[in-house]
Amino acid sequence: MLQFIYRIFVFTAMLGVVIAAAVGLTALAPGAATFPFFFMLLLIPAFVFMLFTYQVIYDDTIRRVANRGRRGIAEVMRKRGRNLNNVIAKKANLTRLNLEGFSMQGANLEGAKLNGSSAASIDMSRAQARRSRMNRGIFKNGRFLKSNLRKSRMRYSDFSGANFTDADMREANLKGANLSHANLEGANLKGAIFNGQTKLPFDRNNALERGMVYV
Repeated sequence: MLQFIYRIFVFTAMLGVVIAAAVGLTALAPGAATFPFFFMLLLIPAFVFMLFTYQVIYDDTIRRVANRGRRGIAEVMRKRGRNLNNVIAKKANLTRLNLEGFSMQGANLEGAKLNGSSAASIDMSRAQARRSRMNRGIFKNGRFLKSNLRKSRMRYSDFSGANFTDADMREANLKGANLSHANLEGANLKGAIFNGQTKLPFDRNNALERGMVYV
C-alpha cells in the first residue's frame, strides 16, 4: 500500500511541476508559446530519476519485509511472484514453503530455515546461504552455481540433478542427502560430511580425495 501511495505522489508531483512551469513561463514570456514545450523536455530526466528512486525504495522495502520470515516472504510473493532475486531473508523461517521454480539469485539466506520446503528447479545461484538449514526438502534440478552453502545442513534432502558448479560447500552436512547426477564441478567440498546413505555422483574414494568426511 505504501508503494502505491508513493507512486501516486510521484506522478502527481511531477505533473504539477510540468503544468506550473508551462503556465508560469507562458505568462512570463508572452509570444514564446513553444518555450514551455522545450522546458518540459528538460524535465523528462528528472521524471525518470524520480521513477528510479521509487524503484530503489520499493526494492529496499521488499527486502526488509522479507526479513519478517514466512509472513514477509508470503507478502513478497504476492508482489513479485516467483522472482525473489536479491531478497534478504537472513535467519528467516521458510520451512515447508512451496518454492518450486522460484528464482532467488543473489539472495541472502544466511542462517535461514528451509526445512521440508518443496523447491524443485529453484535457482539459488550466487546466494549467500551459509549455515542455512535445508533438511528433508526437495531441491532436485536446482541451480546453486557459486552459492555459499558453507556449514549448511542439507540432510536427507533431494538434490538429484542439481548444479553446484563452483559452490562453497565446505563443512556442509550431507548425511542421507541425494546428490545423484548432481554437477559438483569446481565445488569446494572440503570437510563436507556424508554417510552410507548419501548418494553422490562419484564413489567414496573420490569423495575422500576431495576432502569430504565419512561418518
